[in-house]
Amino acid sequence: FDDDPQKVMFYEAITDMTVNTLIRDVHSNTKILVADIARFGGDKIVFGLFEGRRLYGLYVYTYQGIDETIRKMKEAIVEHSVGYQNVLVDEDGIGGGVVDGMRGVKGFTGNATPLPIWDFVKNRQVPANYRNFRSQCYFKLGEMVNNRLMSIKITRFETNIDGYTVEKALSDIAEELDAIKSTDNS
Repeated sequence: FDDDPQKVMFYEAITDMTVNTLIRDVHSNTKILVADIARFGGDKIVFGLFEGRRLYGLYVYTYQGIDETIRKMKEAIVEHSVGYQNVLVDEDGIGGGVVDGMRGVKGFTGNATPLPIWDFVKNRQVPANYRNFRSQCYFKLGEMVNNRLMSIKITRFETNIDGYTVEKALSDIAEELDAIKSTDNS
C-alpha cells in the first residue's frame, strides 16, 4: 500500500478493476481496440480490446516489425468486429507508421494540446490546465478508475513472449497505472 498524495489512482481502485461489475455501462456494445506500439526493441506492443469500459482482450508482443503488428491488429479487428473508427493507436514514434499503414484508424498524440474544458461560471469552453493531452487523459482515467467505472475481465489473451501469462500482464498493467503521478512530465 502506498499513500503517496501525488498518485492519480488509488492502488485499491486499480486492483478492484478485476472484480468490478459495471451495472450502468451505457456503451457496453461498443468495441474499441487501443494499441501502444513498439518495434524491435525490448518495449512491448500491446493491444487492449474493450467492450464499453470493460477490458476483455489483451494482445502482448515484442520484437516484431510494423508490418507484422499491422497484420495482427487487422486479425484482431476482424475477429472482434471492431470498426476502424473505434481503433486508437499511440502515434508518437513508431505508432505513426501503424496509423499511416491502416487508413481510417485514429492516432493518439500524447504531446498534443489538451482539449478545452467547459467553465460553468463563464458558460464557455476555456483552455485546460494540463501539461499535454496525455496528462489530461491520465487524470480522466484516474477519475474513472477511482470511481470504479472500469473493469477488467480477460477472456482473450495472446502473446509471443515465452512464459508471459495473463496474470503477469495484469500485474504489469497495475504497476504502470500505480506509477502515474500528478507531477509526471509526460
